[in-house]
Amino acid sequence: MSKLLQTPKDPNLIFDVGLHRGQDTSFYLKKGYRVVAFEADPENAAFCRERFAEEIADGRLTIVEGAITEDPAASEPDGKVRFYRNEDHSLWGSTSVDWAVRNKVMGTTNEIIGVTAVDFAKCIEKYGVPYF
Repeated sequence: MSKLLQTPKDPNLIFDVGLHRGQDTSFYLKKGYRVVAFEADPENAAFCRERFAEEIADGRLTIVEGAITEDPAASEPDGKVRFYRNEDHSLWGSTSVDWAVRNKVMGTTNEIIGVTAVDFAKCIEKYGVPYF
């Protein structure tokens, strides 16, 4: 049996997948949870590192910068994946070509950048199984 399947949920741990500007993370931190937040957009990650500097310093928040991928081994040789950062609606950033096309059809502009590929299974092994 997999080690992950034997690991109980940590009742004090929350994963925020898609940190954005930190709205959900702020809520969970105020409730007393420890948060591991994932964010692909480097600008949002930088904003949140500044916004939550105290929470990061005291160990209540960890920000994992990069895009969660289905197959990290399929990323570029430099460990990067293509991320479509939406210049008009920052919530619409995606690694999906289909979503990038949809966003363009909706009249917005995507900037293509390379971001670090994040292996979600390894993050669970490192940080624990979240309550939510």
